[in-house]
Amino acid sequence: MVVGPIDESGARIDADRGGLLIKTRDADGFFLAFNRVVLDNDFKIEVVTPADEDVDAVYQYLIGTGSEKS
Repeated sequence: MVVGPIDESGARIDADRGGLLIKTRDADGFFLAFNRVVLDNDFKIEVVTPADEDVDAVYQYLIGTGSEKS
């Protein structure tokens, strides 16, 4: 099921299967589609957290190193 614009790096399920990382260049479009999918399917979501919540994460995103914090 496609929920919105996801860039070439796509989505990844955490090793412990406790989380999902989705990368997109259109956060507004993604969240609109994500909300619709969640509501239509009665999914239970505990938390949604942006991965770019600090300056270093934004910098890494902008220069395209692909580096992610664990």
